[in-house]
Amino acid sequence: MNSSAPHRLGRLLRAHGLKGDLVLQLYRPRRVPPGGAQRHPGQPVWLHFDDRDPVEATLTVVRPVDAIRRVIHLKGVDGRDQAEALYGAELMADPSSLPALLVDEADHLVGAMAYLGEGGAELGPILEIRDNGAQALLVIGDGEILIPLVPTFVGPLEDGPNGRRVKLTPIPGLLEANQA
Repeated sequence: MNSSAPHRLGRLLRAHGLKGDLVLQLYRPRRVPPGGAQRHPGQPVWLHFDDRDPVEATLTVVRPVDAIRRVIHLKGVDGRDQAEALYGAELMADPSSLPALLVDEADHLVGAMAYLGEGGAELGPILEIRDNGAQALLVIGDGEILIPLVPTFVGPLEDGPNGRRVKLTPIPGLLEANQA
C-alpha cells in the first residue's frame, strides 16, 4: 500500500445481477459525484472475512446507488455464485488509490498524525473514521480520542518533514471529555 493507511470502507451486502457485481454498503455516507460508473485499471483492495484470511482483489468498476451504497466489480468475479461467496466481507483499501465514488477528502486523513494547534503536541495517528449517525468522528491514537470531523476542529491535511499531519483545534473541554 501507499503512504496512506488502509482503512475500512464498507461491507459487501449481496450479489447484484448475474455478471459478478456486488453491492457495497459504505460505513459512512459519501457525496455522489456527477456522472455514472467509473472504470479503473485495477486498484488493489482487501477483503476481510470473519472466518478466513484476507484476500487481495482488484477493483475494476464502481457505480453509485445512493450516498451509502455502491455497486462494484472485482476482477475475476465473473458470475453471481462467485459474488455471493464474498457476502459479508469487509472491504479495506488505501484511500489514495481509490476513485472519488468510494472516498472523499476525509478518507485521506486516515494514517495522518493528529496534533494540537496550540503548541503542536501530538495526539497520535488517525486510525479510522466512524460515523455515529449524526456526524463522522476521527478515531485518534489508541482509539480513546474521538474528534468530530468538522472544519472548526479539523484543519486540512499537511505534508510535514515526518509525514502527513492534521492540525486539530478542539473546543475547551473536548479532549477532557474523551478521558472521562
